[in-house]
Amino acid sequence: MCTGQHHIRRILPVLITTIALGLGLGLGLGLLLIAGACSADRHADINAQLNAGGITLGMKQAAVQDKLGAADPVPCVSGYELLYPDAGLTIGFDNDRGTVRRVTMQTDAYDFGGITVGESVPDGVSAARTAGWTPEEGFKSQLLKDDYRLILKSIKGETIDEITIEHRL
Repeated sequence: MCTGQHHIRRILPVLITTIALGLGLGLGLGLLLIAGACSADRHADINAQLNAGGITLGMKQAAVQDKLGAADPVPCVSGYELLYPDAGLTIGFDNDRGTVRRVTMQTDAYDFGGITVGESVPDGVSAARTAGWTPEEGFKSQLLKDDYRLILKSIKGETIDEITIEHRL
């Protein structure tokens, strides 16, 4: 009996360590999978409203260039942009993630939630407010929803010249 108890005492710490490492590894992998799924879906509600030639928030630069072609990056405050004047799009990327964080549309070929370039600013703001966007303090045509900003830019203040949707970092 003493011999059996001695083996259990020697094996028990190894067994406990093995189980703990297995649980820790399993938990860590599970959290990574959950984080990856959340990351992929985090823009889903916004992307469902974004009609910009297949460009979506969170998309990698290579995927954008597959759709729109090559473009030279232009530095900006929080990353860089790829300009596609012929397509009427400017795509902003986050430096840290290398993913789309901003889409600016300059043509009525695209829309966000049914709001298009050329529409009156008041109509665009009204449509956005109906969809749950709230005006950003101090701006009549910039609206916020969760971690996102919608900008309905107008040069003369009458009609929308550009629509920008961006993920606020």
